[in-house]
Amino acid sequence: MLMQIMAIVSLPNPEGKIAFKLHCCEIQDMNRFIIDAINNTQTLSFYYDDESRTVEPHCYGCDTQGHEALRAYQINKGWRLFHLAEMGPIQIGPSFTAPRPQYNPNDKHLARIYARL
Repeated sequence: MLMQIMAIVSLPNPEGKIAFKLHCCEIQDMNRFIIDAINNTQTLSFYYDDESRTVEPHCYGCDTQGHEALRAYQINKGWRLFHLAEMGPIQIGPSFTAPRPQYNPNDKHLARIYARL
């Protein structure tokens, strides 16, 4: 699984000056990042379908079609299943009180679970 982040990279130019460029980097395996957020009951923020989302992650694993997925409560929107391949840069936020009402730790949409509340 590859996730993308933005980084500022310094590049020397022929005049000896340093130029800065926004560069897209790939990071392999964000599993530990998401698992830590679940274990520490911390919110996650990311872009999904071109919208900024803030969620309370509850369950993370592999869905029935083999995609890594996150079951989370989106603040002010309700329960959602997010596919990691479609998530933009992820940031960990503040703690939340868990779990939310109607949370099912045995989510039928996740065939294999890596972490859950």
